[in-house]
Amino acid sequence: MATHTSSPAVEHSHAEQAGTEAAARTVLELDSVTTAFEGEPAIEDVSLAVRDGELLSILGPSGCGKTTALRTIAGLEAPDSGQVAIGGERVADGTRSTPPEDRDVGLVFQDFALFSHLSVAENVGFGIEDWPAAERTARIEELLDLVGLAGAEDRSPTDLSGGQQQRVALARALAPEPELLLLDEPFSSLDRDLRERMREEVRDILDTAGVTTVFVTHDQTEALSISDRVAVLHDGRLEQVGHPEAVFSNPATRFVANFLGNPTFLAGQVEDGAVSTSIGPIPLGQLPGLSAADAGRPVDVILRPDDVNAVAAPPDSAHGTVHRRSYEGSTVRYRVQLGDGTAVEVRHNHTAGLTQGDPVRIDLIADHEFAWFPAER
Repeated sequence: MATHTSSPAVEHSHAEQAGTEAAARTVLELDSVTTAFEGEPAIEDVSLAVRDGELLSILGPSGCGKTTALRTIAGLEAPDSGQVAIGGERVADGTRSTPPEDRDVGLVFQDFALFSHLSVAENVGFGIEDWPAAERTARIEELLDLVGLAGAEDRSPTDLSGGQQQRVALARALAPEPELLLLDEPFSSLDRDLRERMREEVRDILDTAGVTTVFVTHDQTEALSISDRVAVLHDGRLEQVGHPEAVFSNPATRFVANFLGNPTFLAGQVEDGAVSTSIGPIPLGQLPGLSAADAGRPVDVILRPDDVNAVAAPPDSAHGTVHRRSYEGSTVRYRVQLGDGTAVEVRHNHTAGLTQGDPVRIDLIADHEFAWFPAER
């Protein structure tokens, strides 16, 4: 089990945040929800609560069940067991399921699903056609202004860029003032630079709208950068739910640790007030939960690429060799093969001059605490 202890200042901050969250209304609650297809669970025994105004990301690899979770919340799939409640009202319980249109939920699909035969304004107003005309027009104008598309009312969605189409889809989902907004991999069809800009813009829009949001993605950078909390899903089961920093720094399982941040599981053993490893000792003071009483205990310490440096060294004092070098513009990423076969990921700035095959020493440069797991060997 991974172990991590926050500094007193961080603990105080988290305590204040916890108090705020405890007072917030729960908008979405899943209680032991299982949804299966042909008898095979796509999600299993999932329990989750999302608070008023919160953006929670469901994060996981392809095929982990995250889209099924979203479709179950939306009412596009019915759970086999467990309960789903939105705004305190039960909408599914394994025996009945409220239709999507009666769930007070907005949904933005991966492909945006805009109507090409309708104008931008008509797309945004599609879900509020029963509103009085003046109110409907005012709402459309309000939302187009919110998403930065004022003046585009009469344009066709096909004339818009991918980012603009996404904003139209978002405005359409927000138009009926839903209790809950669901985003299904909304940035997956955009190129990388646009994706980065749009996730910041979308977060600003959602903050302004004040809408509670569940966001599904396989992209850890997206989830960690814009979410209030992250729920990591693996093989249909929740592995961990928490604030992005906590999930990254203190992974609850090996899967979470391995899925986030290109980790190295560095083998070591407790001895002489430290964990002895192939790159040198790591003080027990940086490994909360371990003490001198654990002498002889084998553990795996989680190192991230920015925790270490690779330094050129003579072969007889090197820890390993540069197995791979990847130039990434502002940074250079190295994979160093240690003498015991462990591969260590190291990230340097773009001026680093190591080349493939160079013998190197690995220096631990981080002074924070490290998560660790009992050794599996």
